[in-house]
Amino acid sequence: MTTSNGVDKKSLLLILVLSLAVFIRVWGLDYGLPYFFINDERALVYGALKLGELKTLIPAFNPAEFHVLYYAPLMSYLYLIFLVPFILIQYFIGSFSNFAEIASYFTINPGPVWLVARFVNALMGVAAVYLIYLIGRKMMNYWVGLISALFFTFSFLHLQFSHFTRIWGPTLFFVLLIMLLSLYIYKTPKRKYYLLMGIVGGLSFGTNYITPFALFIFLMAHFLAGKDSFWQKLKNKNLWITITVFAVLAAVFILDNRRYRLLHPKALSMLT
Repeated sequence: MTTSNGVDKKSLLLILVLSLAVFIRVWGLDYGLPYFFINDERALVYGALKLGELKTLIPAFNPAEFHVLYYAPLMSYLYLIFLVPFILIQYFIGSFSNFAEIASYFTINPGPVWLVARFVNALMGVAAVYLIYLIGRKMMNYWVGLISALFFTFSFLHLQFSHFTRIWGPTLFFVLLIMLLSLYIYKTPKRKYYLLMGIVGGLSFGTNYITPFALFIFLMAHFLAGKDSFWQKLKNKNLWITITVFAVLAAVFILDNRRYRLLHPKALSMLT
């Protein structure tokens, strides 16, 4: 069913739900700033700023400098992507005269930096609402997906996670993405979905070390789909593609963690 201008009414309803999700996740995003009430925010944003300050993407090279970053580093990388253009804009509008003044400027005015990071989490929160819709539609139909997304839009806990720079909102985003890919694998076990599953699983590990437990959903989808025997499914190349890609990405994030120091220059020099 379409409107007079040819727009699908179902699409309009979905846009309305997503617009509502955006509004209530952005509204009040500056709560408490420039003060800090959530320690996770300081750890994750501090990690992103340190990556930029030290011009490195490997916290393990400078473990002492990243002592506050006690989480996996992926979200700090993501915040850095958004913070770099923001800092450049601040520079060009004259907020500070040279890059040596960045640290002192944001020490006095930390609110905008934390607001940018919160906005990233809000966007991932809206993406999670959309994933709920896709999962419901894939499992049942459009209306199940839409109503599920509408209910999730008003989830108090998820709203709280979306308003602050914490890892739990992104964690749920990756869990939902794993669930959606698992549905695709269960219904249409194509190699591209297995490859994507490995990538998503690896990135989820870089967000929160407990998130890959959601890959059990993928394993259930793989072993329950089709009529092949258990051993045939165990030997399936697609399964091992997922495992290999996940293992490689997970290893990168483990080595990149400043706690392990396995990539520290002193450790590398001992190996050569």
